[in-house]
Amino acid sequence: MRSNLATALIAALCGCVASCATHLPQKQSLSGKYQSIDAQADSQLSLEVRQQDQSAALSFSAGNTSGRGTAPDGTGEGQIASDGSLHFQFEDSFGNKGNGVFKTAGAQYLLTLNATSVTEPRALTHYGARILQKKSASSTAH
Repeated sequence: MRSNLATALIAALCGCVASCATHLPQKQSLSGKYQSIDAQADSQLSLEVRQQDQSAALSFSAGNTSGRGTAPDGTGEGQIASDGSLHFQFEDSFGNKGNGVFKTAGAQYLLTLNATSVTEPRALTHYGARILQKKSASSTAH
């Protein structure tokens, strides 16, 4: 009888733990297409993230709304940190290299691009911190 009671208690606890685990918040994939929020800003940036498990590849394109000046395109790769943010290395079309972080900020997203090796300083006006909004989910989201 004691064995049946212990078995029943263990089964109940396992069921409770399994039920609770299914209700824990899941980390969302960052896969998708994003754009600058401020349409009136002098510089606009679009970003695409393709996340698979804990790794991600990204590409971005920036330019001035006037059509003048530099318009760097770039690519990068990185890893998803325990807090759900993407930490990555990138290189742009001018040969500038750097690192960055992309993370959720409430209903919006924060992208920070930091140049660590500069070959074309005019492109740096497009880097720094930006707030983005999601345009669409990527078809490669996992």
